[in-house]
Amino acid sequence: AGYGTVESDEVSDVIAALHRRGEVQGPLYLFGVSYGAATAVFTAEKLGTDVAGVVAMESFANAGDAIRTMVPHMLALRPHGWQARAMSLYARWRYGALDMDEVIAAANDRLGLDLDHVDVVQALAATRACVLVLHGDGDEHIPVSQGRRLGRASARTHYLEVRGEDHITLPMRLDLLGTVVDTWLADEAQAPAALCPAPQLRTGLAALGR
Repeated sequence: AGYGTVESDEVSDVIAALHRRGEVQGPLYLFGVSYGAATAVFTAEKLGTDVAGVVAMESFANAGDAIRTMVPHMLALRPHGWQARAMSLYARWRYGALDMDEVIAAANDRLGLDLDHVDVVQALAATRACVLVLHGDGDEHIPVSQGRRLGRASARTHYLEVRGEDHITLPMRLDLLGTVVDTWLADEAQAPAALCPAPQLRTGLAALGR
């Protein structure tokens, strides 16, 4: 696990293999959800002009920050069903008293990373692709504040916030987001290289100004 850093190397290798086989033709776009969104951004940063655009849904902004907020949220959940409740009780007993900074330090040693420096904001600022960032305002796994930080990363980044959606429900909102993302991709493909078009808003969506 590399919180997108290691995985983006693997995705880059796959893309290179597809290029060699002639299976990637025309503009290349990357799409990812949550951990996958961070991976897509890191991949775009590494591939430079080979990537035309990225759609990053509910990504974390910084891995260390994400762990510090997500673990307490997960431990506070009260799921339905006796099996899920039993697992939740065990998790709170096993992990509830742990210090998150110590946990992250141990993970750093195990993974060979500094999770507080696995920063998607910096990668977004460096990428040459156009990026559309999507986040639900009810997300408690990865708080919406992290999505807003991503939205301010660069002039090539556009941010859409979806009202009333959380980390689980947002990817299911194809009815709301499908046309918006499809139109943005089409607009981006026709735009001059130096211009990243803003997405078209619909009811339930809000854009964040820089």
